[in-house]
Amino acid sequence: MALITPAQRQFLLNRFPCKQTWDFLALAQIFLSGNMASGNALTFAQKMACLKFYFQADNVSRLFICPPRSGSRWSQLVIELALDLQRGGPGTYVCELDHFWPEKGQRFARLDWRWPTGAWIKQHKRAGGPVVEKLDFFVARISYGQTRTRRVPKMNIVLVTRSIPAILASLYTKLGKNGDSSTSDQEKDASFNWEWFISKLIAHYNSWGDVMTWHPSIRHYKYENLKADPLGTHMEILDFWGMPVDESNMAEALFRASKQEMLKHLPDKAVVENARISIRSQEDRLVLTESRLKWILDRLDRDLKYDFGHQLDENTSYNKPYE
Repeated sequence: MALITPAQRQFLLNRFPCKQTWDFLALAQIFLSGNMASGNALTFAQKMACLKFYFQADNVSRLFICPPRSGSRWSQLVIELALDLQRGGPGTYVCELDHFWPEKGQRFARLDWRWPTGAWIKQHKRAGGPVVEKLDFFVARISYGQTRTRRVPKMNIVLVTRSIPAILASLYTKLGKNGDSSTSDQEKDASFNWEWFISKLIAHYNSWGDVMTWHPSIRHYKYENLKADPLGTHMEILDFWGMPVDESNMAEALFRASKQEMLKHLPDKAVVENARISIRSQEDRLVLTESRLKWILDRLDRDLKYDFGHQLDENTSYNKPYE
């Protein structure tokens, strides 16, 4: 029997002194070993930028938290286009490098070590325009314990969640090895790394569920509610962030970021390959087997502390198309 549950472990990693110790060790790795991901050497200026970022986060006070397959890129594009239209811009965007880029560049970056080192800009270097126009907010899919800036407790956080079985079903459809028509459901199921994905999602939800208990400025939205009332919820998000927009601009941004309009921006080949837009019919989607759904629900019942109000039982609706 485990001495500590996954939820308890995540809570410890969120709190003093574990959080601060982990931060210190991460900073030490930057100064001693270089880039946290690749181990490549960093210049002194890059190392100091990481240290400065830890304390200041470029003075950005807005953070968007969302797990995978929960409409994050769609929602972020809606926000970018609405802000651009509100400020007199064209509200246009292109698809390049598997990203949807507003004409003048994005208004957000990932909250990780690639940003202060400059690696994020280098990684996403565009041929047709700048990567970032103005940094209005950060986005992250990591747990709070993995964030490497002391500014997060002072940020205005938007947290979006989706039913974990629905996320896993969407990931399974997009990333699972479909095989040919002779591949059985059991073989498809066995080829997918369920354990890795569900462990990451449980840690993510337990971490931010814990943050919800003490953070002074955090708003939670279910993905389903965002889709049910995209106009109202996105306007509420921007009001919360201190960047209100007119309803007409938000409505236009939502139209331009609709699935039909986003598909028009994709090259023909990218339409079938792009993981950011679901184009599969309900019949084409991979379906969780009964035994797999039971395994998922059993894991969640045992290890998930915060379900954020999502239905998690045998009647769970998990196979709706992702948009």
